[in-house]
Amino acid sequence: MPARFRYPLLLAVIAVLIAACSMDEAPSDWNVKVGDALPAFSLTDITGKPVTSQSFEKKVLVISRFATWCPPCVQELPRLEEDIWKKMQDRGVAVVAISSGENKEDVEKLVKKLNLSFPVLLDPESKYAEILGGDTIPRTLVVDGNQKISKLVNGYTPEEFEKLLKAVSNLTVKN
Repeated sequence: MPARFRYPLLLAVIAVLIAACSMDEAPSDWNVKVGDALPAFSLTDITGKPVTSQSFEKKVLVISRFATWCPPCVQELPRLEEDIWKKMQDRGVAVVAISSGENKEDVEKLVKKLNLSFPVLLDPESKYAEILGGDTIPRTLVVDGNQKISKLVNGYTPEEFEKLLKAVSNLTVKN
């Protein structure tokens, strides 16, 4: 390719990537979509207690896939704690964070550092992550009281989190 075309092509690729990152709709790398039933899970929390998706039937459920080394994840988790878990659990809202492929000790350190009180689950072989699809983290799902997916979010920005809050709040009114 001639050099004079490389720079405009590079700019076009960058523009497409920026546009994709700012979309409200989740990209197609999810293996689930809005309206699908939540794929069942059976994982353990950081204390070793088994937790299943059936534990959250009839609740609005916010699930965040995260990693301890991910700065946006570390920003999102305290907001999930303060703005959703602490303020909405008495209205039938649950929050679960799932760490995939990480060692338990690293996850425990982050949970302690961030003072998280909602369930933090381990997906050591990343099997549930594969079921949900995609590589972007944080990756957040909102599930209604009938265990249907109502919102999918890739990444974390304060603006997108406000939309997430509104979606969760709207579901608590309906349920």
